[in-house]
Amino acid sequence: MNSMTSNNGRMSIDLRFVFGALFIKGLENLSGEDTIRVIQKKHLYAVLCRFA
Repeated sequence: MNSMTSNNGRMSIDLRFVFGALFIKGLENLSGEDTIRVIQKKHLYAVLCRFA
């Protein structure tokens, strides 16, 4: 049974979060896991990604 229909689709990820995470990852030269840790620790990065 297909769980994704027009009424029950997958929730999208906020584009601002994705762009911010990719920007920070490139700026700081981090891995994906390290990028998430840094976003959680640094308030300015969290605000950039609307994570706070």
